[in-house]
Amino acid sequence: MKKITFLLVIACASTCSTYAQTSGASMNWHKTISREIVLSDTSMINNKKKQDVGANQNLAEMLIQAVISGKAHGYKYDYSGNFTGTIDPKYLKEIMSGPSDTMNVVDPVTGKSVQRVITRDPDYNGMDRFSILEDWTMNKTTGKVSMQIIAIGPKRAVYGMETHELRGYQTVTWIKYEEAAPYLQKFEASNPNANLFLKLWNDILVEN
Repeated sequence: MKKITFLLVIACASTCSTYAQTSGASMNWHKTISREIVLSDTSMINNKKKQDVGANQNLAEMLIQAVISGKAHGYKYDYSGNFTGTIDPKYLKEIMSGPSDTMNVVDPVTGKSVQRVITRDPDYNGMDRFSILEDWTMNKTTGKVSMQIIAIGPKRAVYGMETHELRGYQTVTWIKYEEAAPYLQKFEASNPNANLFLKLWNDILVEN
């Protein structure tokens, strides 16, 4: 897991200002938080001929396809500090593709009507929002604050069934940082302005 360490010289950003646990004599305070970030970059959109095959995939597609194909594990998280198990890749694919439809078609050979199942491909367009799970620790004795990225979760837009209005964004699964790191590196190589750590740095220490 990626670890960033700060010396505490100013107050923390508001997203990490409360700590839930104290570990006794060591004076360590600990808090696990999640934040939402947006990672998108169009700097290479006019230079696709020079990109490697698949370089124009967005990060959400890379991560979700890794879970669906079994190259990475997707986890469930209950927001109380625990991963509650892995997500079934088939179920994740159904979430991204939507329910399948059935259609009656006429077999050109037999002339009989048969029922066919129609499935959709997953739609990753516009998926540039991510939940980031972070572990923060502060040592009051040394004045040192450490932040460790635990996992990253792609988010999809959720719309109302009848009104089709945007209701919010859902984290479809969590990928632990160790397994997500190669895909982050690949994405950032083709999208240099969409850097996770620069975004977190700006979010924590610049924008607040």
